Amino acid sequence: MVGVAPQAQVTDQLLELHKLISRDAGFEECVRGLQRGQAATFDSVWGSSCALLTTALLQPFPRILLVCPDARFCDDLVDDLSTFCRGRVERFPDYPAAIGSRPTVDYEYGDRLRVVKKCLTAEAPDVVVTTAPALLQPVPSHAAIESHTRIIECNQKIDVPQFKQWLVEHGFHHTTAVELPGEFSARGGIIDVFAPDWHAPVRIELFDDQIESLRFFQIDTQRSQADVARVEITLLSSEYQADGHLVDFLPTDC
Repeated sequence: MVGVAPQAQVTDQLLELHKLISRDAGFEECVRGLQRGQAATFDSVWGSSCALLTTALLQPFPRILLVCPDARFCDDLVDDLSTFCRGRVERFPDYPAAIGSRPTVDYEYGDRLRVVKKCLTAEAPDVVVTTAPALLQPVPSHAAIESHTRIIECNQKIDVPQFKQWLVEHGFHHTTAVELPGEFSARGGIIDVFAPDWHAPVRIELFDDQIESLRFFQIDTQRSQADVARVEITLLSSEYQADGHLVDFLPTDC
């Protein structure tokens, strides 16, 4: 008779599998070398074992930057890491948009911006997976992100015409209903905004000039996803020349 383990039990076992690698003497020797700033090579690592090795390395190194040969390898590795790793994993894509395009409506641009912003918070990713071309492409500097970010909070008073003008000046498109990043709509006491680094738009409900509520909502159903107390809207116009790099946002020992 063949026994079948519950799915939760199997998942827990996979999340603990990296401990077997950590006990290996050769692995410990490589870790000590890396900690001394030396190079190390792990042989016979391919497929899903790359994610397993990365998870084992997260024990001595709390932050890891993985550079993959291409985007497909990058995507597969991110999927495999969800099987073995309990930590926060982010994919940092390249930015193929043509010169002069509007970054506010570009998904890759939004993903890149979201990752660098997360690196500045307590929710910084434990593993960043990227490719060499993506790593070489510039990103907005820390100073640029701060100077182009506007914080919106509940109970805050805002100048609605000035706020809408600020959105337009930074490349946002005024529409009747938001569908894509880089769009906003305003009707009555409601302003919907879809910032480039968000997964969903936010609905700002006003009473006169005071913000009563903020909530993310689904585009197709208009249903609320989550109420929040504050949001950060980071807008950089298409003319902005990025002069930072991802490594500027990572620890020096990453």
